[in-house]
Amino acid sequence: MLRKFMFFLVIFVMGGLAADVYFVFQPEVVDAAGTALGRTTVLTSRGSNALFSNPAGLSQLENTTSQIGFRFDVNGHGEGYNSNQSNRHYVNGKKKYDYHGHAKFTSLSLGVPLSSESDNFRSAIAIGYRTYYDNGYSLKWRVPYSPNDIEYKEESHGGFNTISFGGGVEICRKLSLGIAGNLGVPFSSRYEYSRLYLENIPDLEIGRDFTFSGNFITCGAVYSFTEKMDLGIVYRSAYDLAYKFEVDVTRSHPYTIEYSIPDLVALSAQTSIIRNLILTCEYQFCHLTFYKEKDIKLYENIREGNSLHFAAEYFYKVPVRLGYFVTSTPKYHDNNYVWENRGRGYTPKLVKGLTAGTQFKLYSDISLDIVVEYSWLSFEKNDNIGDYFHSTYSTEDRRFRLCANLKYEIP
Repeated sequence: MLRKFMFFLVIFVMGGLAADVYFVFQPEVVDAAGTALGRTTVLTSRGSNALFSNPAGLSQLENTTSQIGFRFDVNGHGEGYNSNQSNRHYVNGKKKYDYHGHAKFTSLSLGVPLSSESDNFRSAIAIGYRTYYDNGYSLKWRVPYSPNDIEYKEESHGGFNTISFGGGVEICRKLSLGIAGNLGVPFSSRYEYSRLYLENIPDLEIGRDFTFSGNFITCGAVYSFTEKMDLGIVYRSAYDLAYKFEVDVTRSHPYTIEYSIPDLVALSAQTSIIRNLILTCEYQFCHLTFYKEKDIKLYENIREGNSLHFAAEYFYKVPVRLGYFVTSTPKYHDNNYVWENRGRGYTPKLVKGLTAGTQFKLYSDISLDIVVEYSWLSFEKNDNIGDYFHSTYSTEDRRFRLCANLKYEIP
């Protein structure tokens, strides 16, 4: 009975992830265990998925392992407020919008341990595909308009995806080291925007195809400080992200925007203070001031981006995982079809979230990790062009998500 229930749960969760109408330069955590543990990555990603977050963890593989990941944005709600002033004319507006379920396949990985004659040396290699930045969402909102309301709809599918390959080694059962290369895969993505009257008569339809490309390196280390404490570090190199798109109605040739993405450092500590309970704390850091579009800074009013993640995992009949995170997610507005002046800067506010998850054994060599996540975000943007134009835009988002990973170990 339990296996039947878990089978239908897997089918339900094979949905995906909804992002939003802004570029989010925050890497997705595609490992369900790490997501359940407060979106931690350095010491919590398990199996072949360690390739994506901390390749040093690959050295812990005992069997050939394959994992596949999915995410599903169940629903979400947001409110936006816009205030414009131009030559003594004021325009104020408030918009409420709803996110609808949007399916997303997020990762696929394969890890293979390498044989060794020494008990003091272990190693493994892995290859995989993952969603790094996710730009998939389904969004609707209505605006009162006489004699009928007008409904707006946005849908986007795709994002920045990478092919990753790397390996890890463990030396003297104390120190693990790993490195992975990540090659951007320019898969075609699609954005569509439409404006409809309630009679579903199309009034405006705009679409565009877009791709992302870029390459970077991830390296990490894990040190067993004591029998009950591990320390870890991960470094992701800086890289250039190319965003190439073609708008159906405004351009007949592709247009490319080059973004400079700064490097990222993550530090983590994990300890077992009592039997069957593991606590994890993680800190991530990057310089937001180094985010640039060509040579123009995207964030003028903030210099540093910090993330704190806390997690607890208790082992009973099944593991119980709980987490909390707070992070200054770097976001940047793209107006989708209207070209706006660049370099006037966003000031991201904090994203906060709660996570919970567990793992079920479906068979002796197949397991399922499931996660629920609730997060909320608010931020604002100010545009000023001399004494002529002043604009303030603020928004709040609240999301509820489900995630799942299937893991298969070949004995």
